[in-house]
Amino acid sequence: MGQRLKSVARSHLARDGQRFVTVPGAAHGTIAQSPMTDPAALPCGMQLLLGFMQDPTAGPDRACLGDLLPVDFSGYGDRFGVPAIIGTTDLWENDTARARRAHPPARAVTPPETWGALPPPGT
Repeated sequence: MGQRLKSVARSHLARDGQRFVTVPGAAHGTIAQSPMTDPAALPCGMQLLLGFMQDPTAGPDRACLGDLLPVDFSGYGDRFGVPAIIGTTDLWENDTARARRAHPPARAVTPPETWGALPPPGT
């Protein structure tokens, strides 16, 4: 995030109960896409969100920011099941001869039943 955009965002989130926290290297979905060095730990963004939900008046516990995995443009290997989802270990397909091809998923990935059905188009 550019410095100007951070400054604007921070200025709009300065009221009681609002927080602005930069999570270095996090992707668009910071809540889910801020992986930790401990594979069993919740993503840092999720930890920040849950902390806020437990007590919106407290300042955020930024401890998780020190345990973030560095950005890995090769896709973190198979840690997050990427090969099973997209069928390759090479997210960028820069060298398809070198990329190990994974088996395509055995079944389509579907959202949990608790999400409910999507409304028909146009409604």
